[in-house]
Amino acid sequence: PRLFERVYRIDAGRSRELFAELEASGALENSLVVITSDHGESFNEHGKLRHPMGVFETEVWVPLIIRRPGQIQGERVSRFVHTSDVMPTILRHLGLPVPDAIEGTDLASEERKFPIVTSLGPYERSYSEYGVYSDPWKLIWRSDAPPALFNIRTDGAESIDQANDQPEIVASLLALLDDY
Repeated sequence: PRLFERVYRIDAGRSRELFAELEASGALENSLVVITSDHGESFNEHGKLRHPMGVFETEVWVPLIIRRPGQIQGERVSRFVHTSDVMPTILRHLGLPVPDAIEGTDLASEERKFPIVTSLGPYERSYSEYGVYSDPWKLIWRSDAPPALFNIRTDGAESIDQANDQPEIVASLLALLDDY
């Protein structure tokens, strides 16, 4: 297979055109198609507006759709994944080795080499921020505030901070973040 023979940059409304062109050209049956984004968007959730200014789900959650060659039916994966998982997944699909230093994990694998972590440095602000995941939990650590803990399976809006009620989970996720 030829890697990146053609790279499409499309907006969400044109994905149907992409698939129609791939199918019409006969390339769809031999193409690995990956659709994702680089970040979410804030629309005043948590008092934030515009491009990501933090690590809340509205700012970091993105779609990830992968269609393998010859795939007829899709499946929804419920475990947490990261955009860093895209590259090792593509490399495995192409039969190429995945370098050890890669943080992502091939999506066909259940085990992760590294925890799922998202971060944002002091971009237009004076603090850094990290989010670390361990299903169903997400810990948000900021360099200028106490950690916040959310069960994002039951509280996707991240509105109920459970850090005071779950100190052992906070400690575990802080250790995971520290090791990372």
